[in-house]
Parts: sequence; structure tokens; C-alpha cells
Amino acid sequence: MRIRQPKDTKITLLAGLKILNCLNLRTGDGLGENNDLFQRSVAAFTGGNPERAKQQILKLLEKDQNNLELLTFLTAIYQQYQQPQDALHTAQRITQLEPTNPQHWNNLGYLNIILGRWKEAEACYAKATSLPNASPTIFLHHALTLIELKQQKAALKDLQHALAISLSGELESTIQTDPQFTKLRPLLAKLE
Repeated sequence: MRIRQPKDTKITLLAGLKILNCLNLRTGDGLGENNDLFQRSVAAFTGGNPERAKQQILKLLEKDQNNLELLTFLTAIYQQYQQPQDALHTAQRITQLEPTNPQHWNNLGYLNIILGRWKEAEACYAKATSLPNASPTIFLHHALTLIELKQQKAALKDLQHALAISLSGELESTIQTDPQFTKLRPLLAKLE
């Protein structure tokens, strides 16, 4: 699995907005009077000032310590600015607050990989794939982790399941062309 870290701490506005979009953040909906501080935190994050963004989110979390939107954003801040231990701790908290969301377990698995904790990552992906509404991509991430742990048969099973539940016929093409899925290609060839 390809792990990308930023080359510097300044990211573009577009990249920041893509991160927020990928996290499915509601950009402050439901924060009421605190929405302004949230928006300033987003602006700081997208403007390349992670420390300011982090401090503003932490201030908001003092008022609502279990706000999943804020915790998810804080995890993204930590991850983007190479603080994987802090990101891991926050992601663990998120899975405790909403343990039935497969995407939270997927994120926690990824953070474990960044830290070189493959067995812990596999356990997170296994949890994610056991939950309803786990996406095909989560099954692919689990398969990649299983390959790293030398569990080819289990990886093949997850690959088959991902292909079976994919809503579009493009997943196989994505595996063939996306560099992050290179290690899945030999297994895909076994299915043909």
C-alpha cells in the first residue's frame, strides 16, 4: 500500500478542500455559534497553518468533546502534518464513539500502517469489513494488508468480495491502473 506524506507543510486550498470533501465533513453544520471558529480552522488548514487549525479545533472540542466532525478534522490535521501518533489516538477515539462505521475503522487501519503496525491495521480492516456498508475499497485495503502479512488466501477472498459488491464494473480496471493496488494484480490474474 502506498503511503504518501506531504513534502512540505503548506498545502493548496484545492488540496485542503479535497481532504475535507473526502472526509465528508459538513463544514460546520450543527456547530451553531461555533461555526465561525470552525470555518477559520478550515481556512487555517487549507492555508497551510496546521498549528492554528489544530488549536481552533481543540478549543471547539473543549465545548463538545465527542463531536465526530471535529475529531475527524483533527485527525486529518494530524495526519496531513505528519503527527501520526496523534492522528492514531484521535482515530481510536472516533471508533469508540461510532464503532459501527466501517470508514472509521478503515481510517484507523491506514494510520496503523503509517506507523508500521501491520497486525493492528489488519485487525482494523477486519473489523471494517465485518460491518454493514463496508465499501469495496475497504475490502481492497484489507486484502493489501493481508498480502503484507503473507495471508494470500484471505487476501484473495477479500478481493473477490470487493469485486462482487462493486456497483460499477470499473473496480477491476482501477486495480489494474492505480499504483496503490499493484500488489493485488497477481491475485486478480488468478481470478481470470
